[in-house]
Amino acid sequence: LPYPDSHRLNIVWVTNQDRNWSQTSFSVPDFADLRERARSMDVAGSRGGTFSLSGDFEAERLRGLYVTPGFFSVLGVQPARGRAFTPREGTAGGEDVAIIGHGLWQRRYGEDPGLLGSSILLDGAPHTVVGIMPEHFWYLYPGRDVWKPLAITGEEARDSHFLAVLTRTREGFTREQNLAEARQIMAQISAEYPETSAGHSAMMLTLHEEVFDEG
Repeated sequence: LPYPDSHRLNIVWVTNQDRNWSQTSFSVPDFADLRERARSMDVAGSRGGTFSLSGDFEAERLRGLYVTPGFFSVLGVQPARGRAFTPREGTAGGEDVAIIGHGLWQRRYGEDPGLLGSSILLDGAPHTVVGIMPEHFWYLYPGRDVWKPLAITGEEARDSHFLAVLTRTREGFTREQNLAEARQIMAQISAEYPETSAGHSAMMLTLHEEVFDEG
């Protein structure tokens, strides 16, 4: 996979034997607890999205991702131009910003370097372009053109599951330790929030297994 030390990248899923969940997305609160409590791995979240790009040309529907601000650091790939999202942009009320793919930059804007820092219209609202990804960059599958910050309000429901969770094993730890820690944290969450999370545990696939459907 085209990421530094890609063997350290994993996808974590929620499991729950009582609910017959073998591989379920995270809720935002469960993700936030995992990210805060984890010591053996770095943690980021994402969810899919579609965006309408408009302006002085025919409108176009684009596929993309909402990602937590640390996503690109965990993946190990930074924008080729500009920057990744800041922590402030990952909270409610932050500025409307976006990172776009090289293909979109080339196709729609003729690789204009002046696009960085200027605004584009996504879903009718101006978004400042803060970064442009490297050529041929992809995550999970090709064809995504836009990344926006996943803004967490703190009011998200613990029983609403829609986040995919990416982790990177920290130096000095192993994938097996990551999984054991994830299960320990999910057990803590299960005990702390029994009404929504009783029976929660975790399973882990390497990113390679996830991409090539080997899990």
